Amino acid sequence: MMIEQDIFKCSNCGYEMDENYIGCPECKAFGTIKFLKRVKVGPCQCADCVAKDKQRAKHFNHPFYQTVKENVEKFRMSQIEKGAETYPEPFNPDSWTEEQLYEHSMQELADAQNYNTGMLDRMIKQRKEIERLNKENENQLHYINSARKDYSKAITTIDELQAKVRALEAKVCTLENEEDYLQQIRVNQGKKIIEMRERINELEGIEL
Repeated sequence: MMIEQDIFKCSNCGYEMDENYIGCPECKAFGTIKFLKRVKVGPCQCADCVAKDKQRAKHFNHPFYQTVKENVEKFRMSQIEKGAETYPEPFNPDSWTEEQLYEHSMQELADAQNYNTGMLDRMIKQRKEIERLNKENENQLHYINSARKDYSKAITTIDELQAKVRALEAKVCTLENEEDYLQQIRVNQGKKIIEMRERINELEGIEL
């Protein structure tokens, strides 16, 4: 919303002012101030107007609308160029009869209906293809998630098996140590048996 300002002018000296004074601040004359005009001095800065201006600017400056504007201008110029190549004079409705204008408009409308129907048909096909691809992606994601779960289970099983292997290796090591210990005991016992036999033989050889 624009703010408007009244401008007044002294009829005696021509001095312009933005207030209706009793006397002219310039020439000091009285009763000579007359309304001159109303001008726009700028947008309103109240909170409501500022918010509306921001909302309006957001829409007008939106990239989509800018693209539409550029496309419309491009095709407008293209149509003018085509008309320049087809017709000797620029379009003038006074040069056409109402029947000619109606017929040409209906021809353009029929073309537009064909194009719009074709565009709708193609968009429906593309939407179905997108839906098919989305469904395929969902199935693939489901398969990937299932594979991830199986992989996680396999990793857990491998970790458990590795833990069991380490436990068995530790047990084997313990058994090997025990076997070495027992073997050492057997060797020591064998030595003692030999020593005892030798002692017995010595004792048997002594005459009483």
